[in-house]
Amino acid sequence: MNERLRTRGPMWALYERVAMHVGLGSLALLCLSWLPFALVLQPLLPRALGQRLGRQTISFGFRLYLRLLEVLCACRFDLSEIEGLRDEGPLIVAANHPSLLDAVILISCLPNAICVMKASLMDNLLFGSAARLARYIRNDGILQIIAKSCESLREGGHLVLFPEGSRTTRFPVDPLPPTLGMVARRAGVPVQTV
Repeated sequence: MNERLRTRGPMWALYERVAMHVGLGSLALLCLSWLPFALVLQPLLPRALGQRLGRQTISFGFRLYLRLLEVLCACRFDLSEIEGLRDEGPLIVAANHPSLLDAVILISCLPNAICVMKASLMDNLLFGSAARLARYIRNDGILQIIAKSCESLREGGHLVLFPEGSRTTRFPVDPLPPTLGMVARRAGVPVQTV
């Protein structure tokens, strides 16, 4: 038997399993509730208005999700340092990426966040419409990433970039490709690692 299960007991293991399903289910429900609106609004709204509405809605939804995790799943989050970045000017927020919550936490604190996302997630039914409305950036071409990132930073946003390109496999951070430095140099903005 797993050492952790033996010391905490079967009820704790059951609670952890239920909490995980409640947590993931809550995220799916939040995404699904915004999906029809994002799908309809993206082609109808002017770019700037759709972008602002999309980003702020995602940020609000993720804040709500973190609150649900605190209430229903006994999670605790200290976001004070990240929330301090909200009032900074254009900035690249470069983070390691060991879990799904990394992006959720960062975006919940940065209502004008621009994310570079996997192209497969941009095409995903659950996340794609909202990401396209918010004008997030697909990661399917380095020149496109650099050009669109620089454009979004000039508009005053915070670029949330997971420069490792995927999930962190070697803590604290995997080797970084040169994209991060190229965007920072061309846009003339600082980089904040988290």
